[in-house]
Amino acid sequence: MERSASTLATLGVAAVVLGGCGAARKHTVVVQTVTVPATSSKPTPTMTQFIAQADEICKTLKSEQAQVKQRFSESSKGVTAAVQLGRQGITFSRAANAKLQALPKPASEAATIEKLLTGYGEEATDGTNALDALAHKEISAEEAAQAALTKVEAFDDGVAQTLGLKVCGKSE
Repeated sequence: MERSASTLATLGVAAVVLGGCGAARKHTVVVQTVTVPATSSKPTPTMTQFIAQADEICKTLKSEQAQVKQRFSESSKGVTAAVQLGRQGITFSRAANAKLQALPKPASEAATIEKLLTGYGEEATDGTNALDALAHKEISAEEAAQAALTKVEAFDDGVAQTLGLKVCGKSE
């Protein structure tokens, strides 16, 4: 159990969780056609530029995760500390994934990059599921979530390395 707690405390790489809520109200929608000049579009970055920007975001994430890992090693190392610090690591991961999502993507690799970012979202979800299970002492659910997390991390690392990412392509 302690090994799982230690592993969970450093979970990260992330994801953006989108949510919405609806209401049973009537809304009036006004549609207006706007012509946008071609000069207003952002230039598409090269893959080298994208890699540099993405790896800088991942470098910051790795630093934040190292701080979480350090705080865990200085804590009581109990389940409560693991869950709390693990959630903090996942929050950092989700923020990093949001930044990665916001980057302009080279058209030639956009589909592969989206596949990677979707995988990062799955990592955060699996990590959250593992933390929830650990917090509720549901060992089999925690083990299943850990197994799913390990699988998606391996896949994402391969995709990141295929894209040429240096920092983003290394799970810890």
